[in-house]
Amino acid sequence: MCIRDRSNSEGSKTMKPIIDEILKDNPELSYLRVDYDKEMDLMRSLISSQPPTVTPFFVVFNDGKPSNSISGVVSEEDLKDIIN
Repeated sequence: MCIRDRSNSEGSKTMKPIIDEILKDNPELSYLRVDYDKEMDLMRSLISSQPPTVTPFFVVFNDGKPSNSISGVVSEEDLKDIIN
């Protein structure tokens, strides 16, 4: 799972406990937080379309390729749905 975010946004702070809980329950998952403002080239190389301006923006990768995404502050269940 990759998260695109702007530096310490409120959305990121809100999502942190949800992400921590999902990672605790799923040790096989990896998590990478990318500051889009600082790493635009990296994000463009990972996502073929332009990421939305809503933060946070989550991208799930399977076998090294983006497989699903969701943006904004979402529930734990919604985030789990895009992971599975």
